[in-house]
Amino acid sequence: MKNNEEKRSFVVNELKEFSKVTQRNIIMLLSEKELKSAISDIQSSWIVNMITCYASIETIEELSLHPDVLIIGWDNEQFMLPEEKSQAIAESTTEITYNITKVQANEVWAHGYLGQYVVVAIIDTGVNYNHNDLAGNLWTHPNYPYHGWNFVSNNNNPIDDHGHGTHCAGTVAGQGASGSHTGIAPSAKIMAVKVWNAYGSGSTSQMCAGIQFAADNGANVIRMSGGVRSGGTEAERIQFRNTMTNVLNMGIIASIAAGNEGPGSFWPVDPPNSIRVPGNCPPPWLHPDQTLQGGLTAVISVGATDQNDDIASFSSRGPVNWQSITGFNDYAYNPGMGLIRPDMVAPGVDIKSLSYTDNSGYVYMSGTSMATPCVAGVIALMLSKQSYLSPAQISEILETTTLPLSITKSNIYGSGRINALEAVQAVPCLTINFTNQTVTSNTTITSCSGIYVQNVSVENGAKLTLDAATETTINGDFEVTLGSELEVK
Repeated sequence: MKNNEEKRSFVVNELKEFSKVTQRNIIMLLSEKELKSAISDIQSSWIVNMITCYASIETIEELSLHPDVLIIGWDNEQFMLPEEKSQAIAESTTEITYNITKVQANEVWAHGYLGQYVVVAIIDTGVNYNHNDLAGNLWTHPNYPYHGWNFVSNNNNPIDDHGHGTHCAGTVAGQGASGSHTGIAPSAKIMAVKVWNAYGSGSTSQMCAGIQFAADNGANVIRMSGGVRSGGTEAERIQFRNTMTNVLNMGIIASIAAGNEGPGSFWPVDPPNSIRVPGNCPPPWLHPDQTLQGGLTAVISVGATDQNDDIASFSSRGPVNWQSITGFNDYAYNPGMGLIRPDMVAPGVDIKSLSYTDNSGYVYMSGTSMATPCVAGVIALMLSKQSYLSPAQISEILETTTLPLSITKSNIYGSGRINALEAVQAVPCLTINFTNQTVTSNTTITSCSGIYVQNVSVENGAKLTLDAATETTINGDFEVTLGSELEVK
């Protein structure tokens, strides 16, 4: 399926049905146990075919012998952020921040590509959606009045009470209303998904629930700057690798932080466990220097550099080993080269972005978390030029247009430092064939060339926006039902 929306809809429906069928016997058993107070808070996930609950020791032992259970893990609350809670207040000045000019994103804007129509899910500590610099750049949905969901408190208000998520959102889409232009893609839409609390802690099930929410609600790009330290347990690695494989199958790409456990960090971790989970999952496209091959996922793993393009001492380094993980057995390391991580680097030292306590304020932060939204923003710029790019195409373009900082793709710099201008220029301009489709949710098709539409219907109050640089040709049967809308730009 070349159409990402069609692909997403098909995969989501298949995963939901698959989980419903395969979890049926376990859910029945858990429901019986719940009546006896041996189980509580049963939660089912379809994106990774997982069930979480509070359970007695006896129930856990019984479940471990059940033929439908692959593995049981402890869904404990952990500190998930690579960065400690450190923020330095920055002055409000009229400027374009250095990370934007470093990757030449501002030169892309002159060509009309600003991330328009692209939804970036900020899976983090929440977002200060009241900040002036995010006005007009927030995802809207009638069922989610505060632009997302809070999986910590399980309510519809994902307001940031830590600062990390707001800073990352500002690097993606801060449009400079208060003075400092911090956003790589200043017209992208931010979906706020809160999975970590005011201390930066959360569970892996909350993270997967956040990813599931983003995938189920139309996010084009997932951005997550955090994860499980020291390579994670086997259960956590299976959980996230399957999740990110399914995200790839939906046609969604994810920019994920490698972590801050490099040799110059406060708590260094040696390879093959330096990269955080899920940043240690494979990419959508394998670089030719990755001669040892294996499975693919949606993850672009991102390291951090400073203003001089030197690697940040804290930036985590690969390789990663997946040989001993149940169900995968690939990317063997020692012997074997393992999986090269990260895929690329981006500016992540002394990055100025938005404050979560001051609606017109800015702060400085450093970490691979600050590099990750830079990559997500560049992806948004690419998608605003050609919305039908696949994750593999995006990954290949990004890696082959970087500024090389090592002779080959390395476990320090990846393929090099990201270059927005080169990446967007490398996006091919092709006429999009949008044919034989039923649109049931708000969808925007953008093309730097033309769009050819045939045998398409728009239903359920959805809005279909066609935005092409040349002509849009509508042929054949085309139907817009009551309450739906077609917009041709």
